[in-house]
Amino acid sequence: MFQTASEPRLGTSRLLAGLAQPDAIGSALAGIELRPIGDGDRDFLAALFAAVRRNEVAATGWPAERQQAFLAEQFSYQQRYYRAHFADADFLLLMRAGRPIGRLYAQACNGVLTLIDISLIEAVRGQGIGSALLQGLVALADGAGLAMSLAVEPDNPARRLYERHGFAVADASGFYLRMLRPAHAPEAA
Repeated sequence: MFQTASEPRLGTSRLLAGLAQPDAIGSALAGIELRPIGDGDRDFLAALFAAVRRNEVAATGWPAERQQAFLAEQFSYQQRYYRAHFADADFLLLMRAGRPIGRLYAQACNGVLTLIDISLIEAVRGQGIGSALLQGLVALADGAGLAMSLAVEPDNPARRLYERHGFAVADASGFYLRMLRPAHAPEAA
């Protein structure tokens, strides 16, 4: 599991071991490495954020320079928000063949594993990586008896993936849907 209020943060090697259970997630994560995000990753993370949001911002009709400035500003706001509201989270970079391909942010606190974000570069989307990461996180949560939560935009196609993994809408009153997956009892050893 990830860091809780009373425990130190989960080490990346232990997280990898939990996510790399072949019986749980198959081969979609073969060759994928996770490591904590560092200061040198900012440019990649900003570009990833912009790529994920580019079509949404393009719909504004703003000039390209304004779109780029807006995306850079929104990325900075998001990073500050995540660090302030999820200070004990695991902020991890997904790597393949030594190159960054995405990010995974998650936090366990007060009996709930919160999936903050999974984002992947366009070149690796549709290969089952996001599904495998989610399946691995569900297995980690189940093993620890944790509920899971996440927030998603109502029209995000990932919503169907979350529903297939047992998440249900718990609150639809804001811009994002808050989805929950109840805790499952850990399997006896």
